[in-house]
Amino acid sequence: MKKNKLILIIALVLLIPLALELFLSNLTSACAHIFTKDAPEVKADIKEFTSADLPWGEKAFLVDSQSSSFEFTELDINVHSLSFKAQNESGISSPLPPKLEIYGMDENLTQYYVLYRTEDLATGNTRPEENLFFFSGSGKISAIALFFDLEDDNVIISDLTFNPSFTLRFNTLRFFILLLLSVFIALVKVFKLNTKKFDPKTKAARLAVLSLALLSAAVSIVIGIGMCTGIKTLSYPASGSLDKQSPYVQQFDAFLKGQLHLDVEPSEELKKLEDPYDTSLRENGDYLWDRAYYKGKYYSYFGIAPILTFYFPFYLVSSALPSDALVITFFASVSAIMICLVLFEFTKLLKRPISFLTFILSVPAVLSASMLFIMQRGFLPYYYVATVSAFCFALMTLFFLMKAAFTSKNKSLRPILFSLSGLSFGLLILSRINVAFLVGILCLAILAVYLKRHLSDLPTLLTNLGLFAVLPLCAVLSCFVLNYIRFESIFEFGAKYQLTVSNVSYNTFSADLFLPSLYHYFFQGFEYSGQFPYVDVSGEMLTSYGRYLYYGSLNAGIFAMPLNLYIFTARSALTEYKKAVKLVSISAIAGLVLVAFTDICLGGVILRYTADISLIASLIAVFFLYTQSDHTKECRLSHSVMIITSLIGFFLILNKSHVDFCDYSSEIYLAVKGIFTV
Repeated sequence: MKKNKLILIIALVLLIPLALELFLSNLTSACAHIFTKDAPEVKADIKEFTSADLPWGEKAFLVDSQSSSFEFTELDINVHSLSFKAQNESGISSPLPPKLEIYGMDENLTQYYVLYRTEDLATGNTRPEENLFFFSGSGKISAIALFFDLEDDNVIISDLTFNPSFTLRFNTLRFFILLLLSVFIALVKVFKLNTKKFDPKTKAARLAVLSLALLSAAVSIVIGIGMCTGIKTLSYPASGSLDKQSPYVQQFDAFLKGQLHLDVEPSEELKKLEDPYDTSLRENGDYLWDRAYYKGKYYSYFGIAPILTFYFPFYLVSSALPSDALVITFFASVSAIMICLVLFEFTKLLKRPISFLTFILSVPAVLSASMLFIMQRGFLPYYYVATVSAFCFALMTLFFLMKAAFTSKNKSLRPILFSLSGLSFGLLILSRINVAFLVGILCLAILAVYLKRHLSDLPTLLTNLGLFAVLPLCAVLSCFVLNYIRFESIFEFGAKYQLTVSNVSYNTFSADLFLPSLYHYFFQGFEYSGQFPYVDVSGEMLTSYGRYLYYGSLNAGIFAMPLNLYIFTARSALTEYKKAVKLVSISAIAGLVLVAFTDICLGGVILRYTADISLIASLIAVFFLYTQSDHTKECRLSHSVMIITSLIGFFLILNKSHVDFCDYSSEIYLAVKGIFTV
């Protein structure tokens, strides 16, 4: 590349984001000052609202639950904007930004206020944070009223000004995002990533995979640290009561004491109940929520794989225990890396090569469509430990198995890879058996192809298959033994004895729930709005369908993510195994439907149940998308689908629903919201 051309590209990469940021940050303000006539700057006198004993003087106003609004009358001026500074009285960050409603009364109205806009209020903790809002009335405004909806803290308002003078504004975070986008587009154009073949044998492809894996893991860590509560260690033995700990900590404690039941004594009140699983009998009672209770003892029905693989090693190294949120962040980070590696293995199987851009865009698309990062932000984290650890072990199972069956040229390495895949599958069974069923279908398909290829070397074939199968069989047998010792039945995992919102023993398979399972797990959509973060999981209320059905407050089906629609575009890229591809497609789709039907019958409908099928669905979908791609030309449709899917996932991560997602600081929320505000 010529030096002059390189300099021009670098200049454009820097100048275009800079010019665009200056335009976006100042457009509204410039238009307001240019096109609004007779709009003088007016410093509001808020002395009349201020008590004499306030320590910050007469130029500030304390907004609290008793005085959450004030109004300015007899203005008789054009008003296009309003600015003021706000600070939390306690100096502590609040999880949700306070809401501000701005009402105005123009010269044509004499009695009624009109709502101009509703906004999130930026409040500083150690220093006041500036707020600037633009709006338009009809002619001159005679009065303005401000109503504050406070959650947890009082707010100090100061320097309130109508029509503040024009000042040049610059959003550093948005500029950085625009710069990264500009660099990415330049790289695509300069290196022709939209048409360049993604050859997994090249160093460039491996470097791309490594970079994407590290970036994906970094995003997961940022989400964990910045947006999830409780990223910390726990002292053990716990300083507080064991009954306040999560089921994983309680089960770890039980294992360390050489027992299966939790070391928490049930109350005499619970023991005396004729039917402890009847919710009406234990209202306001003293019992452990969502634990299994059987013959006077508490048990945890959550899978033990996270305890074996993370809690025990963590304790041996640090003499402390990880919080549930820390465990989730670890497994989510590893899962993010494994998604990149699994997609890399997919590219090795294809006879039809894809472009670099297709592979790059597929990574955030699968991260979004699988709902990995949404699960990472799940409220009451211990519910999501099983789900996210299942993601991790499912991906490890598929990666090691594909590596062993198809891509490993070193025959001596294959037994190790088959053993690692079997170990991962065994841990998956011990994490969440619903996901293991789907992964098992894909494993059988991979093994069938491997069997056909290596039938001539029968001894080696049987050895490798045995190495894969032995640890999953041990995991299944361990489950049976644990179930029998605890609940006197090898097929009872403790779900029937849950102390939860309903008597789960009444949950049975019902053909009437088949169509509802298809709707809620596959086709129930997201809710969209014109307000940040624009996308939310559906709050649609679930009918009882003639029986009690557990329903979390929010849910969305897997086809709400556009990427997953590629499941319907199955096309054999493995030309020598057309029948195998068709068999995998039919079996996997049937498995998705069966797991969804099982979940709604035995559990109900909630986003974390939908996640049982979302990971496998997204992997199947992206594989089929790869088969539609062509490195010789731009695939605008598939690229658009992946970008839209990634954006939906991005906005869902930023959701601040109190019910289903862990809260995070209002500073992060407002900073990201500011990127999309002009």
